[in-house]
Amino acid sequence: MKGLSSIADSPWLWALLFSVFGLILLFIFHPKYRDLQSMRERQYQARERTGPIEFELEAMAARRDYATPENTLIPVYPLAVLLGAVAALSLAMLTRALLRDEFARWREVHQVDERWLGQVRRESSDDPSECPP
Repeated sequence: MKGLSSIADSPWLWALLFSVFGLILLFIFHPKYRDLQSMRERQYQARERTGPIEFELEAMAARRDYATPENTLIPVYPLAVLLGAVAALSLAMLTRALLRDEFARWREVHQVDERWLGQVRRESSDDPSECPP
């Protein structure tokens, strides 16, 4: 019988755990990150507006409002989507691997039972034509 592997040996389990942990941390620290990101963006926008003005008309047209915690240039949702996709993929692959291992074990047990049952039938049968192949 092949050695049984532990679920902790699966890289899909670790990918699932790290991505779910990342989503939890992102959810917990999102308000703080949102405030810090908007502050950094406001500082950047202020430096851009107070710097040397070479093309004033183009600069005026390209300006956007100062960043707020709800309206930043760099949002957080792509990271959340990426972590969610990694978690979903990892969960699907881990489930597939576990089901495949369970099916292999079930098949192995039932093949052993069929071999034992065939041996018992052969020993109890006097007529060789009644024995299964």
